[in-house]
Amino acid sequence: MSLSIRPLHAAAPHRTASVRRVGFAALTLVACLLVAGAAQAIDYVAGSPYVQDFDTLGSSQGTTLPWTNDATLAGWYAKHGGGTTYTDFTSYLVNNGSQVTHILQSQGSIGSTDRALGCMSYNDTTLWGLKLTNITAATIPEFTLTYTGEQWRDQSTQPVYFTYSVGATSLDGAGFTSVAALDFLPPENSPPPYELDGNDPANRIAYSASVPITGGWAPGADLWLRWGTGWGQGSGVSIDDLTFTTPAPPAIPEPASVCLLALAALSLARGRGTRR
Repeated sequence: MSLSIRPLHAAAPHRTASVRRVGFAALTLVACLLVAGAAQAIDYVAGSPYVQDFDTLGSSQGTTLPWTNDATLAGWYAKHGGGTTYTDFTSYLVNNGSQVTHILQSQGSIGSTDRALGCMSYNDTTLWGLKLTNITAATIPEFTLTYTGEQWRDQSTQPVYFTYSVGATSLDGAGFTSVAALDFLPPENSPPPYELDGNDPANRIAYSASVPITGGWAPGADLWLRWGTGWGQGSGVSIDDLTFTTPAPPAIPEPASVCLLALAALSLARGRGTRR
């Protein structure tokens, strides 16, 4: 179907005004539709939970599998080293706590797909954590983090320290803030060292805290959540059942409501013009 529009020649004044009013109303409606489309396209992360149970990690006891940052587990990174020199892990070990190996680990019972992400550290520091980007239109003031710390080998009660950063350039970057309420304190330290069942309530501790973000988490900025062991942390330690949430964003008026108000204002203005 084709549409042809005939040019207007010497149109009457009232007819020209009518065309202008119709054109203005049409432009207003198009603008409202564009606004509605844009609002629907915004992905508000604030207010929605991020959940990770690590159960996609390998579960075949004793196997060493490839690890790639931001690929093995989307958004997750792991490094080891000390001072200003850290190296990315390239593999991880599936371990129930019986194997004493300094490496990133998928910890859990033999044959079980219930996994936890952690390590054994003897001669350097291990860091692992999650990177998130705020893709909302508002600054996020705080977050709530819940997770369970599990101990799969009895060697030391040295803490697993939790820190966070907004704007750090890497997992081992500067500017991280400590949150003592989220440090994991391994419950067992009874020599000689031996494997533990990290799923036993005696060997696991649940943590939860709401954390004000210093300076806020601005749109487009990165937030790092990081766990780290100190030198000589020989215990098999890991994290599991993680949930991260933030406050819901401020309510935004529905685009349709805004359009109705705009059209009502236009109608009122036209009515006043007619009375004149």
